[in-house]
Amino acid sequence: MKRSIVGGIGQAAKDILIIVDKYPKYGLKKRVEQIIIDGGGPVANALYTLSKFGIKTRISTVVGDDNDGDFIIKKLKEVNIDTQYIMRRKSALSHVAYIVVEKTTGNRTIFYKPCSGRDLSSLELDSNFFNNISFLHLDGFQEEISIYAAKYAHKNSIPVMLDAGSYKEYMTKIIKLTDYVVASSVFAEHYGFDRSLKKFKELVKYFKRPHLTITMGENGSITFDNGIIFWTPAYNIKALDTTGAGDVFHGAMIYGILRRFDIIKSVKFATVVAALKCRDYGGRRGIPTLNYAMKHLEKLKQPTILHYKGKI
Repeated sequence: MKRSIVGGIGQAAKDILIIVDKYPKYGLKKRVEQIIIDGGGPVANALYTLSKFGIKTRISTVVGDDNDGDFIIKKLKEVNIDTQYIMRRKSALSHVAYIVVEKTTGNRTIFYKPCSGRDLSSLELDSNFFNNISFLHLDGFQEEISIYAAKYAHKNSIPVMLDAGSYKEYMTKIIKLTDYVVASSVFAEHYGFDRSLKKFKELVKYFKRPHLTITMGENGSITFDNGIIFWTPAYNIKALDTTGAGDVFHGAMIYGILRRFDIIKSVKFATVVAALKCRDYGGRRGIPTLNYAMKHLEKLKQPTILHYKGKI
C-alpha cells in the first residue's frame, strides 16, 4: 500500500492562554483581559495544521490519565489525527502550558509543567506506527524515542524533519539522522548564529544536512537547500499572538514538500501560513484554510538568493 500518512513523535499539551494588555513588571498585580484554553505542543500543532489541509496524520506521545490528557486527545481527534499510539501513563499529570500574551505586541511568555509520566521508550512504540508513513516529524522532546524513530525512518527511506525549537544537549544526535532541520534563531544562537550569512554558512558546514532553515520571526528566515542559500521575508500582518507560529511553519512546510512544491515555494507557503495563524490567539485557532493560504501566497515577496550553487 502506498505510504500516505505524516507521523509525528514529540509533545502534545494543553495550553492555557492568559491575555493581558501589557506584561507587568515583577511583583505587580495585573488584570487579565481574556483566558483561552486550547491544545498545544510543537509536533501536535504541526500535525494539526497538516490535518486541516487534508493530510492524514498520526501522533505518538505521552500524556497522563487525567482530565487534561482527555482534553489533549479530544482536541487532536477534532481534526482526525490518529491518536491510537498515544501512551497514557497511570497516575501521571499531562503537559500543561500557561502562556501570557501581551495584547499590545502579540508577544508571549510561556510557563510550562511537563508531563510527569516518563518518556516513551523504543520498546513501547508499536511497530504499526510506521505503517504507510510518508514523512516523520520530530520536535526532539523525547530523546530515546526520537533517535530510534529517526533511525528507523532513515533505514526505510522516510524523510525526517526536526523542529529544533529549543536547545538540548542531545539534539545534535537527532540532527545527524534528519533530512530537514528547521530551527528557531534561539536554538541556532547556541551554535554562534548571529543572523549573518557568514555564521549561517558555518552552521550549514557544521550540521552537514541536506536542508537547514532558521526562522527569525519578523526578520523572516534563512534557508540552505541543494547548494542554494536564500532569505525569505516575513509576511506582514498585524499579529495578535505568536504562540505556535513556529509549529505551524513546520506543518505548512511539510505540506509543501509533500505536494512537491519547490523548496522556495515550500518556505514561502510556510511563512504565509505561520503569519496568518498569528491573527488569532493560540497555536491553532488562527490556522487558515488551505484555499485562503494559497490566495495569500503570491502576495509575499520573492526570497532573495544569497548564495547559488557554489562551494560554501
